[in-house]
Amino acid sequence: MCCVSVVYLGPGGLDLLDVLDTYGAKYVTLTLALFEVLTFAWVYGVDRICRDIRFMLRRETGLFWRACWGVGAPLLIAFILLVSFISYVPLKVPPEYNVAGWILYAVAIVQLPLWAIYAILTQDEKGYRNRMQAAFRPSKSWGPESDTIREQYHQLEEEVVCAASRYPRRRLVQCLYNRMFH
Repeated sequence: MCCVSVVYLGPGGLDLLDVLDTYGAKYVTLTLALFEVLTFAWVYGVDRICRDIRFMLRRETGLFWRACWGVGAPLLIAFILLVSFISYVPLKVPPEYNVAGWILYAVAIVQLPLWAIYAILTQDEKGYRNRMQAAFRPSKSWGPESDTIREQYHQLEEEVVCAASRYPRRRLVQCLYNRMFH
């Protein structure tokens, strides 16, 4: 690592540090954080997160946290990322440095769809649609490591599903709620 860091001691070292900080830290981090929060809230689901918290801590999470995780955080991060791109000004470094910065950003971000495609293609289900749905669902082995605790965890999930189906008048509201928070 000492040999790698010597690059920053050269005449263009501080310029290189600025490029890596701007393109590698600022833009990559904000973009990955946005997709992570979207995955957390919309793929795994806020409802499932709240059930996990209830199962682990025996505490209910309120509407405030659901709104923050499901809507607030993704919108805030997307807004910050959008403002960062809109207010982008190329760094005052040689043009090759800025090009290298955008290549660094592209290499980091292109991994998102590539790993998603890999996850879809490695599913056991038949048909693209079924593989895609399976890739965006927790696996059957998901949950606590202990078999007895995992059984309790899945039993809690079944109770929640059964309780939701007992009230047919609420199906439309439940469907919209599940789309937003599940």
